[in-house]
Amino acid sequence: QRNYVNRHTLKVGLEYMPVDFLSILAGYRNIPSTFVPDGSAEIDNGPDANSITGGLSIHTFIGRFDLAYEYRSLRYYDSYYSNTNYVSQSYSSLLFGFLFSM
Repeated sequence: QRNYVNRHTLKVGLEYMPVDFLSILAGYRNIPSTFVPDGSAEIDNGPDANSITGGLSIHTFIGRFDLAYEYRSLRYYDSYYSNTNYVSQSYSSLLFGFLFSM
């Protein structure tokens, strides 16, 4: 039985404000998995998912409206899963938010 994998994550984000009421957002995340696939040569490290995010934030006199899109992909070698020996997963998320201010 293998031990629980303890990994570090990397997160980077940028915000650019071309005008006072608009923010353009971008980000990257490396998301480690806590499992090790069967047949993996690296018994202490699980596969990493990569997440790329982009968004807009619009500031108004009644609050802030946020819109963001995230694309996450994970690909790893698994010798017992199928005849291709690779597992691929991808996720897309579209997020909306509004923050009221008084």
